Amino acid sequence: MAALVSCGSTETDNGEYNILTSFNPIYALTLRIADGAENVKVENMAAPSTGCLHDYQLTTADMMKLSKSDIFIINGGGMESFMEKAMQASDNINVLDTSAGIEMLPSTGGHDGSEYNSHIWLSISNAKKQAENIRNGLVAENPENKGIYEKNTADFLNELEELDNEYKTSLDGVSGKVISFHEGIIYLLGGYGIEVTEIIETEPGVSPDPSTLAEIIEDVKSSGIHVIFTEPQYPDSTAQVISRETGAEIYTLNPLVTGEMSRDSYVTIMRENLQVIVSALKQQ
Repeated sequence: MAALVSCGSTETDNGEYNILTSFNPIYALTLRIADGAENVKVENMAAPSTGCLHDYQLTTADMMKLSKSDIFIINGGGMESFMEKAMQASDNINVLDTSAGIEMLPSTGGHDGSEYNSHIWLSISNAKKQAENIRNGLVAENPENKGIYEKNTADFLNELEELDNEYKTSLDGVSGKVISFHEGIIYLLGGYGIEVTEIIETEPGVSPDPSTLAEIIEDVKSSGIHVIFTEPQYPDSTAQVISRETGAEIYTLNPLVTGEMSRDSYVTIMRENLQVIVSALKQQ
């Protein structure tokens, strides 16, 4: 699968190259790669409070942003399923899919009917590939800034390698089973030998029915699980019930889908997540 879905630059008359990203994680990665590029503007389509885009509906303002962008950078893997409608409405949208070449895990809940878990950025190794895909796309479409894109990516990949080593060192010898609010955390924890045995909400904002919740509680009790990972974007009322019934403690991980993003947000937030993971699992 090619990273670039449609070709043809629509660079503005004033020479500015307009990059539009779909939502926060891709915005953060792109800010890092495009930092300092001359006459380049990076804008995010979804508001910082949006969260994941599974049920996102394009607005008229979004279509205006798309029409003015030279390139639209997406996560891919079914996250931006709304783009099918947009592509049908216009054949002049230049899309860069950052999931190209990444092997995705199966979905536990079938967001939008997708068979894949599209929260790939939460794996540091996947984020490396996404950064490379962004670099390659921008170099091809905006070669005037090739040097800065390549340097920024090289520096970023080194930062990600250091971050990955921090995870490996900090979690060496730390193992265990946990339950998570959301399937995206599987990417974050799975690469370091931590097993996510249950997903509390297979659809964001949809709590499990009473019988499923009872099963989760029994599984947590029988497995001796002591950690529940939640996310700040959603209410944790269901997690509170499980915690009350089992004694498992609740810890919050940040999947980078809400809040203001900067060029350093990915590494900063992922490092904060590591501190939470270590604190949680070393209590077991």
